Amino acid sequence: MTQIQLYLEGLPQKTKDKFTPLFHDIETFYQAIYLIVRNEHVIEQEKPEQTDERLKRIREIRNKIEKTVSGFGIDGKEIMADIAGDYFDDYVKYHVKAPEIEDDVFLGIVRNIDKL
Repeated sequence: MTQIQLYLEGLPQKTKDKFTPLFHDIETFYQAIYLIVRNEHVIEQEKPEQTDERLKRIREIRNKIEKTVSGFGIDGKEIMADIAGDYFDDYVKYHVKAPEIEDDVFLGIVRNIDKL
């Protein structure tokens, strides 16, 4: 486990419970953010059609997540940055993790965040 995963796992249960309605649990939250960061990076690198619109959308979702998590009484921006750091650490080591989150779960999380 990474430092941010240990930090998230070590949060008081009352704080972890705040993640449940949107993210199911702490591990699913971590996996969803890791995948969002990875998707953003891939789009920046590959420059598919509508790159600017896609990146804008991803960044809107990230900002909503940061604000939501900060509303849980912890630093959402720092947590997002730490998870992004995990992704980029894996990327430079050529060891990017395969998503451990089902597509429908991930899309559900994104849709729920989008409604905020």
